[in-house]
Amino acid sequence: MRYAALLLIAFALVRIGLVYGANFARFRGEQPAAMPAAPAQSEVHHLKGIDSYAKVDPFVRRFDVLKSSLPVGGTVGFISDLPLDDPLRGEILILVRYALVPVKVEDDASLPWVVGAFDAPADAARAIPAGLERVATYAQGVALFRRRND
Repeated sequence: MRYAALLLIAFALVRIGLVYGANFARFRGEQPAAMPAAPAQSEVHHLKGIDSYAKVDPFVRRFDVLKSSLPVGGTVGFISDLPLDDPLRGEILILVRYALVPVKVEDDASLPWVVGAFDAPADAARAIPAGLERVATYAQGVALFRRRND
């Protein structure tokens, strides 16, 4: 819950700064600074096609059914078929944290419950660490795992 609140506050502060910064400059008689040019499409790193806010909502909604299976206020781990050093993995983790609020999501597969977000089913089997058993599989590459008591 704390991560979602901080994320919303950050977005609000950026929005306020953009709106009021331009208005204060006009009030003082100054021209607001020009916005930097947007990077070329090829320079932007996207979430496998998630390139606008309109597309984030469907990505987040895939976790709705899973969210109802998790304990409110609990903590779960996270795994993905993306490598640990891939920046896209971090972006997906942020969206998963947002989707599962108030459940806390840690990038740690050693917790008793682990959420999986997989893009390629063929790579998913290799991404599942030893000691985890699949409890449920949901739509679009979302899965829930439990740590085995060996």
